[in-house]
Amino acid sequence: TMAAQAKNEKKRPNAPRNIASRVNLSNEPQRCHITIIVLGDLGRSPRMQYHALSLLEHGHHVTLVGYAGENVIQPLQNDVRWRLQCFDGEESSSLLKVIRMEPPTPPKSLRRFVLPVYLLLRLLGLVYSLLHTLFRVVPSAQYHTAANNSKRKVPIPVDCVLVQNPPSIPLLFLAYVFCRSRPLLLHPRPGLVIDWHNLGYTMFDLSDYHPIRFLARIYERMMAPRADAHLCVTAAMK
Repeated sequence: TMAAQAKNEKKRPNAPRNIASRVNLSNEPQRCHITIIVLGDLGRSPRMQYHALSLLEHGHHVTLVGYAGENVIQPLQNDVRWRLQCFDGEESSSLLKVIRMEPPTPPKSLRRFVLPVYLLLRLLGLVYSLLHTLFRVVPSAQYHTAANNSKRKVPIPVDCVLVQNPPSIPLLFLAYVFCRSRPLLLHPRPGLVIDWHNLGYTMFDLSDYHPIRFLARIYERMMAPRADAHLCVTAAMK
């Protein structure tokens, strides 16, 4: 699988740094569908945007998921560049699909007085948005026209899910569930790749002995080995 190839590619000392070369997608004779998820403002995640750009330049379908906010980098805004060439009478489709989430959030004033309640309500909002996006929006985000019927759109199954970490809660778990559940619907199981920018539990501005920080650390340790491959921003994080 692509994810297994990524794990082997990581061992090469002179491996290229772009994501398309890392997961060895450029050698695939068929276009792949990669979903990139950022649990934050897409416009403020240049690394993940350049992953998307690299994959697009290698001819693959990319679904880029993140929060609404700032614009993506200029090359990703050029919709014409990523349009597929179609025969006469066929509807054109794009290699790039950008999905902006707006999860419900509790009042920030609640955070100052009842932090556990604030975190719980925020977590529920994220779970709802991610479940809807992963299981309802992403599977039909990319499509091609049926060979015998140019008007019928056929969804392209997801081949790989690339997530940015942190934040890890609840993204790592829900992305893992999504990948594992696809075979139940007779789709191939996507590979799960984690791009480590930092350790998620360190983002909690709490004492090392605080229960929330402790549970977040355990959660991250449990979910990390379940990914098929990993990317790291620095060699020290390996």
